Amino acid sequence: MEYAQLDANTSVIDAYCGIGTIGLVAAKTAGSVIGVELNPDAVKDAISNAKRNNARNARFYCGDAGEYMEALASEGKRADVVFMDPPR
Repeated sequence: MEYAQLDANTSVIDAYCGIGTIGLVAAKTAGSVIGVELNPDAVKDAISNAKRNNARNARFYCGDAGEYMEALASEGKRADVVFMDPPR
């Protein structure tokens, strides 16, 4: 997190977010966090974890992270920081 230099103006994508651990840590400092994960059960857990941690600036979506980022780019949108921890 230190290297990412997050602040309230930073938008973050947590690609392959799993249950949202990295994204929720980033949400403590970043302005907004979007987590993307293919596993629907993990996304449900990420949403639950966000509620438990009162992370109102974090959203989690079920889908392929690569496709999500390609779609975002094609719309002319971008994130300031992307954390990637793909499945092995």
